Amino acid sequence: MTRMLCAAVAVGLVADLAGCRDEAANRQPPPQRLSERQMTNLTLLQDAPPDVQIAFERDFPAATVERMQTISPQSGPLLYQISFIHAGQPRSATYTRNGERIRTDAAPPPSPPADLTPPPR
Repeated sequence: MTRMLCAAVAVGLVADLAGCRDEAANRQPPPQRLSERQMTNLTLLQDAPPDVQIAFERDFPAATVERMQTISPQSGPLLYQISFIHAGQPRSATYTRNGERIRTDAAPPPSPPADLTPPPR
């Protein structure tokens, strides 16, 4: 009887260990934490179609989104204009619903304040 009990315990232990190995092999890695920039971009682009979000991240992976607005042209589909900072410079890009970038602009340089007079020559 003792032998049968020991054999049953041994079989159960081997089955448990084999099951643990299978679970470890199937376990997914923990999800990566998003940076503050990525969280900001996701929040500001949440109303854009997924294709626009994916295209923007592909085109400007290090950019920080400032805002996203929709543009309704008189004729044609809705467009998505994204204003962002890239390499320290303000820029904007316009996408169609399917993620095709149709325009990229660099913001114009800031104007000097009106109260500054040019230096005498």
